[in-house]
Amino acid sequence: MIFGLDFFRNRSSTFNPNLTGPVDANYRINPGDQLALILTGDVEQSYQLPVSREGLIVIPQVGQIYVNNMTMADLENALYNRLGRVYSGVRRGPGATTHFYITPARLGSNQIYVTGDVLRPGAYRISSAATALTALYASLGPTDNGSLRQVLIRRGGARIPSTSTIIC
Repeated sequence: MIFGLDFFRNRSSTFNPNLTGPVDANYRINPGDQLALILTGDVEQSYQLPVSREGLIVIPQVGQIYVNNMTMADLENALYNRLGRVYSGVRRGPGATTHFYITPARLGSNQIYVTGDVLRPGAYRISSAATALTALYASLGPTDNGSLRQVLIRRGGARIPSTSTIIC
């Protein structure tokens, strides 16, 4: 028997990835995510911003911003520009009188397909912050003929390193 299979077979607890923020700056925003924008200082306001199917968020008084596949770091940079047009106190550096914080309030999910030597191959819906381990867990892990050393992840037909987060 493969060492570690009991993790997949003896499901005594639930194994769920992060379904809400915080996430790292490289997290890519997708439709289905919901972002929380908090403004403090000269302006005290908070907004819940769902990412539409088209990949847009709409900030009242600021307008729509295309965020699909944008990293959190890129979004923060874009918000300095867009919020600064409406709120004069939003700027980088010590002279800022209005500050903002953006974080995922809820993460969307992706449909993935697990194939090969796993107990339950098929389609699974997992969090957009999930990893290859999450996908293996959902499919009950490798069969006795399978391997935990050779996990192949494909996105759009191209092979990606198995250390990457699964993002479709």
